[in-house]
Amino acid sequence: MLDRLAALLNPYGRQAWLQPVLVSFGQVLLVCAVLFPEWITMWNGAKGVVLTLGVTLVMHCVRDPGKTLEGKLTEQWDGLPSTAMLRHRDAGIDRITKARYRAYLTRVVPRLAQITPEIEKSDPSSADESYGSAGKWLRAQTRDRARFGLLFRENVGYGFRRNTLALKRWAKWLDSAGFVLCVAVIAVALSEVPVGVAALPSCVMVRASCAAGIFVLHWCVLQFWIREQWVRVAAERYARQLLEACDTLAREDQCRSRHDS
Repeated sequence: MLDRLAALLNPYGRQAWLQPVLVSFGQVLLVCAVLFPEWITMWNGAKGVVLTLGVTLVMHCVRDPGKTLEGKLTEQWDGLPSTAMLRHRDAGIDRITKARYRAYLTRVVPRLAQITPEIEKSDPSSADESYGSAGKWLRAQTRDRARFGLLFRENVGYGFRRNTLALKRWAKWLDSAGFVLCVAVIAVALSEVPVGVAALPSCVMVRASCAAGIFVLHWCVLQFWIREQWVRVAAERYARQLLEACDTLAREDQCRSRHDS
């Protein structure tokens, strides 16, 4: 359990795993606070259990769906953005900058120098294998958050969006079920109001109406905001920042070579 708590407390786990759960299912806590305000007083006694369950949910119900979704998105995008941006035919990065990145990466993936536009066109899968290898090497060399802070933040942003999109379907089903339940509660409350009484809605109806509104609003946010393009924008920002690390690593290599000489 301690390792799960540690995962929750580290910046990536907190922002890329926990926050998507809160965005996707936090409306349930808000609805519970509206429908059952007396439960708020029970929070101090139950927060330890809630934290433990939250960690378990984060570790087992967020990361795997996010990785599965990433595989599907990669197929739709015709490869990871970092792979695509190294292709000769891709225009995501200007040719001069791309040539500089490729020149540096050729040192760690020598076969990269052999991938000409003609070879890339005739054997794209083999070319992408080389580009993917270069990307893996870059990710392994840029794990230091102090040296590559901006890259880490872009990675966290991408992870948050990817995992939130992975939970979208479940969250929408929960919103729909919650809305139907609230409507049923309102219908029952109306059926119990005596005929001819023009009083204000009962406390139950007010709370159920507010809860229904929360579910509808949350469903609309998921439907119209949490979309594939929203994730792709973050993925491309991360990919550009990852490739920009080539310049930082090249400067560090030059400094070391001068120091050694």
